Amino acid sequence: MFGSRQLWFSSHNPSSGCMTLVKGGTRQHVVYNNQARTASIAALPSQTFNVKSLLAAGVWNNNLRLSILGYRSSYIVYTSNVILQATATSVIDLHWTNIERLNFTSYGGTSAGFPHYSGTMFAMDDLCISKQQEEIDIE
Repeated sequence: MFGSRQLWFSSHNPSSGCMTLVKGGTRQHVVYNNQARTASIAALPSQTFNVKSLLAAGVWNNNLRLSILGYRSSYIVYTSNVILQATATSVIDLHWTNIERLNFTSYGGTSAGFPHYSGTMFAMDDLCISKQQEEIDIE
């Protein structure tokens, strides 16, 4: 049903915002946009999906800006702009329906003080999506 570009899985580097999202148990992985590139999640051709919510944090920067765009038929039909911290999890409630593609773009912010790194990547966990009346959680 879905394809993804520029989302990478992470379970390492305890000194980063990725660990802010890890909730313990068997879920020790989050996804992040490698090299701060725009990340996309898309339905297969002729299909759509709904997005309910997700958790997000800056990987290295506080006050990181995240722009989320929802597309249908190549048109932007939904937009959300949020500010993320590397030291706190943000719950992003969208409740968008009939989406063909989501784009995530992160930029700005200032270093959260993690040793050795800074940058404009964001991390995401617990993306709640559905197709028709069936809810799917990607964890």
